Amino acid sequence: FFTGPYSPPSVATIFPPTNVEATTAILNGKLTWTQGPAITRRGFVWDTVSRGDPGNIPAAQSAYANRWGENGSFGSGNYSHTIEVPAGTAVFYRAFARNDQQVWAYGPEFNFITNPPVPVPVCPIEGQDCTMNHSTVRFQWNAAQSANSYSIHIQQIGERTPFHIQDVGNQTIVDVAGKFPNDGSRFQWRVRAGNQFGTGNWSEWKAFTNGSPTAPAASPILQLPREGERFPGTDVPLSWKEVSGASKYQIYVDDKPDFAQRREQSHETTGTSFTLRAQSFQNEKKDGTTYYWRVRAGNAVGWGPWSQVRSFVIVPR
Repeated sequence: FFTGPYSPPSVATIFPPTNVEATTAILNGKLTWTQGPAITRRGFVWDTVSRGDPGNIPAAQSAYANRWGENGSFGSGNYSHTIEVPAGTAVFYRAFARNDQQVWAYGPEFNFITNPPVPVPVCPIEGQDCTMNHSTVRFQWNAAQSANSYSIHIQQIGERTPFHIQDVGNQTIVDVAGKFPNDGSRFQWRVRAGNQFGTGNWSEWKAFTNGSPTAPAASPILQLPREGERFPGTDVPLSWKEVSGASKYQIYVDDKPDFAQRREQSHETTGTSFTLRAQSFQNEKKDGTTYYWRVRAGNAVGWGPWSQVRSFVIVPR
């Protein structure tokens, strides 16, 4: 297809694409022409289906749906171009060159697949429970185009560290056993797909609740004040250790160790500390009064057991 004194431009060397992501890839080619008419245009043609060698025709007239080129005066050397491609799509491409005699030549066709799109979690999600039982939770998601591997990431809501990460191979259903307390704890999970070019993006988080919530089973462990600590009519800071499954705490303070009188109103808080204000003790006897306090943990279901009882003493200023 060339009648001049020189061979057509050579573009036989094409490198595999690099930086292939869900929607982008960098195509790489190399000119090997070193003599004869100058190379005045080089570039790539690509499509989502395989096409035949266009022959000695301009890239714009080829059967490939997409093209890119640049003009100049080129000898041997590499060149590249970034293209936008839908996720999970096969791409067929060729490098091309044109000399100043208007002769076109195309390299062999190569292909690759972009990283897969984001899978969609199916269950478990709020309102859709796919668990077989509450100690083994079944996770399921839709298949992503061009994917041949998947990973899931699970963490308990409110926690920063991952609860569970697992590569599950080329399957869209996986059972995770022996990791989930059957107490109404809430978790969130996400999934991503991969193929031979890498991994795609994570899906959005999907939340689910495992089991039925129950009242906290443990009683709080008291920390401050120390047993019998004395306070000169000032505020009294109370603190205790957090209880699993608790969303609130109730404090009782009384001047009787059996709390029969309930001299003080009970208090509620969502944290693990509470300050009794000095105004609560303004009528204390001159020789001091001993107060007793205890705490219990609760949630939407109910209250757990009371803690041990401790005392503190309010003395005159």
